[in-house]
Amino acid sequence: MTAALCLRRHGIEVDVYEQAPELREAGAGVQISPNAARLLHRLGLGAQLDRVGVWPDALVMRRWDDNSVIVEQPAGKAIEERFGAPYDTLHRADLHPILVDALPRDVIHTGHRLVDVEQNRLVFDNGAHVQASVVIGADELRSVVMGRPRPTSRLLPGPVRDPAQLGAQGAAQAIDDGWVLARCMAALTRPVPERLRLYEELCSRRVAQVQVGSRSTPGFPSVRRCPATATRPASTSTAPDRVIRSSARPSGTVHP
Repeated sequence: MTAALCLRRHGIEVDVYEQAPELREAGAGVQISPNAARLLHRLGLGAQLDRVGVWPDALVMRRWDDNSVIVEQPAGKAIEERFGAPYDTLHRADLHPILVDALPRDVIHTGHRLVDVEQNRLVFDNGAHVQASVVIGADELRSVVMGRPRPTSRLLPGPVRDPAQLGAQGAAQAIDDGWVLARCMAALTRPVPERLRLYEELCSRRVAQVQVGSRSTPGFPSVRRCPATATRPASTSTAPDRVIRSSARPSGTVHP
C-alpha cells in the first residue's frame, strides 16, 4: 500500500490487486522507526499516526529467564530530537486502514488471487486478465511473481527477508522500499529495466546494512527462545512503567 501511495505521489498510475475478498484487520504490533515515520509524514499521514500510535519513552530488551537487561536505548523525545521524526509503535490493524484510506477506492481490487504472469499479463483465479507495464510482487514467500522468469526485466519480486535478521525493521523497511521504488521509477530519463535494477541495487544494499546491524546488536537475534515448559517469575512479568508509558507528542516537530 505504501508503494502505491508513493508511486501515485510521483504521478505514476497504479492498481493494487489483493487476493482476500475484503480488507480486514490482521497482524500484530509493528515498530515504525524514524526513517519510515518521516516518509509517512511526507505522505500526509502524520495526524492519523498520532491518533493510533504509541510513543514509548525507552526500548529495553530483557532475558526471558532472569529479566536482566540485554540492551537499553532511550526513545520518545530523544529519538525525535536526534533523527527529526518520532519512533512509533502501533498495531498493524491500525496502520493498514490509514494506508488504504489514503488511496482512491478504485485503485484497490480485492478478490484477485494471482495465479500466473505471462509477459506482464496478470492472470487471476477469478478469470480476470490485466496487462501491466511493470509488475511489482508483494506476495513474499509464496510469490507468484518471484517464481516467474523476467524476460523483459519488468517483473519486480518483493524482497523476502528473514525476520530474525531485520532488527525489528521489517515494517519500516517495507515503507522505505515503497519510497525508494517510487523515486527510481520517477527517473523518466532512464529505461524502465534500468530503473528497476537501480531499485534492486539500493534495496539489497539497505537490507545488508540492517542485517549487519542486527547481528551486531547484543542479544539480537541470538536471544534464546523461551522453552514451552518454562515459567517466568511473577515479579518479572511486567515491563517497567517507563517503557510502556507513552510520552505526550509535541505537534509539528517532524522534519521531512
